Amino acid sequence: MIQIVGSRGDVQPFVALGRVLRDTYGHRVRLATHPQFKDFVEENGLEFFSIGGDPTELMAFMVKHPGLMPGLDAPTGGDQGDPDGLLALVL
Repeated sequence: MIQIVGSRGDVQPFVALGRVLRDTYGHRVRLATHPQFKDFVEENGLEFFSIGGDPTELMAFMVKHPGLMPGLDAPTGGDQGDPDGLLALVL
Protein backbone atom coordinates (compact mmCIF):
# COMPACT_ATOMS: atom_id res chain seq x y z
CA MET A 1 0.00 0.00 0.00
CA ILE A 2 1.20 3.46 -0.92
CA GLN A 3 -0.40 6.45 0.81
CA ILE A 4 -0.55 9.78 -0.99
CA VAL A 5 -1.94 13.00 0.44
CA GLY A 6 -2.26 15.91 -1.96
CA SER A 7 -3.31 16.88 -5.44
CA ARG A 8 -3.54 14.82 -8.62
CA GLY A 9 0.01 15.94 -9.34
CA ASP A 10 1.06 14.18 -6.15
CA VAL A 11 -0.93 11.04 -6.98
CA GLN A 12 0.04 10.64 -10.64
CA PRO A 13 3.71 9.61 -10.15
CA PHE A 14 2.63 6.92 -7.70
CA VAL A 15 0.10 5.59 -10.20
CA ALA A 16 2.98 5.22 -12.66
CA LEU A 17 5.13 3.56 -9.98
CA GLY A 18 2.26 1.25 -9.06
CA ARG A 19 1.84 0.15 -12.65
CA VAL A 20 5.55 -0.70 -12.89
CA LEU A 21 5.42 -2.61 -9.61
CA ARG A 22 2.38 -4.53 -10.86
CA ASP A 23 3.40 -5.13 -14.47
CA THR A 24 7.14 -5.68 -14.08
CA TYR A 25 7.41 -7.29 -10.67
CA GLY A 26 3.97 -8.84 -10.18
CA HIS A 27 3.11 -6.93 -7.02
CA ARG A 28 -0.41 -6.26 -5.82
CA VAL A 29 -0.61 -2.47 -5.49
CA ARG A 30 -3.14 -0.42 -3.52
CA LEU A 31 -3.04 3.37 -3.43
CA ALA A 32 -4.53 5.04 -0.37
CA THR A 33 -5.53 8.57 -1.28
CA HIS A 34 -8.42 11.02 -1.51
CA PRO A 35 -11.81 9.88 -2.88
CA GLN A 36 -11.53 12.34 -5.80
CA PHE A 37 -8.85 10.12 -7.32
CA LYS A 38 -10.68 6.78 -7.06
CA ASP A 39 -11.56 6.56 -10.76
CA PHE A 40 -8.05 7.65 -11.82
CA VAL A 41 -6.42 4.95 -9.67
CA GLU A 42 -8.82 2.19 -10.68
CA GLU A 43 -8.79 2.97 -14.40
CA ASN A 44 -5.04 2.34 -14.23
CA GLY A 45 -5.68 -1.13 -12.86
CA LEU A 46 -4.65 -0.44 -9.27
CA GLU A 47 -6.57 -0.98 -6.05
CA PHE A 48 -7.94 2.08 -4.27
CA PHE A 49 -8.41 2.80 -0.55
CA SER A 50 -9.99 6.06 0.58
CA ILE A 51 -8.20 8.17 3.19
CA GLY A 52 -11.01 10.73 3.05
CA GLY A 53 -10.40 14.44 3.11
CA ASP A 54 -10.45 17.08 0.44
CA PRO A 55 -7.07 17.95 -1.12
CA THR A 56 -8.33 21.45 -1.98
CA GLU A 57 -9.03 22.18 1.69
CA LEU A 58 -5.67 20.68 2.66
CA MET A 59 -3.80 22.91 0.22
CA ALA A 60 -5.67 26.00 1.40
CA PHE A 61 -4.77 25.12 5.00
CA MET A 62 -1.09 24.66 4.11
CA VAL A 63 -1.00 28.00 2.28
CA LYS A 64 -2.42 29.72 5.34
CA HIS A 65 -0.01 27.86 7.66
CA PRO A 66 3.26 27.47 5.73
CA GLY A 67 5.98 25.15 6.89
CA LEU A 68 6.10 21.52 7.77
CA MET A 69 4.04 21.89 10.94
CA PRO A 70 1.33 24.50 11.54
CA GLY A 71 1.39 26.38 14.82
CA LEU A 72 -0.53 25.31 17.89
CA ASP A 73 -3.15 27.96 17.13
CA ALA A 74 -4.10 26.31 13.80
CA PRO A 75 -6.79 23.95 15.15
CA THR A 76 -8.53 26.79 16.99
CA GLY A 77 -7.94 29.45 14.34
CA GLY A 78 -11.13 28.67 12.45
CA ASP A 79 -9.67 26.24 9.90
CA GLN A 80 -10.56 23.15 11.86
CA GLY A 81 -13.24 22.91 14.45
CA ASP A 82 -13.02 21.07 17.72
CA PRO A 83 -16.66 20.16 18.24
CA ASP A 84 -15.91 17.40 20.71
CA GLY A 85 -13.44 19.38 22.82
CA LEU A 86 -10.68 16.86 22.06
CA LEU A 87 -8.01 19.52 21.65
CA ALA A 88 -8.32 20.58 25.29
CA LEU A 89 -8.14 16.95 26.33
CA VAL A 90 -4.94 16.37 24.34
CA LEU A 91 -3.23 19.60 25.39
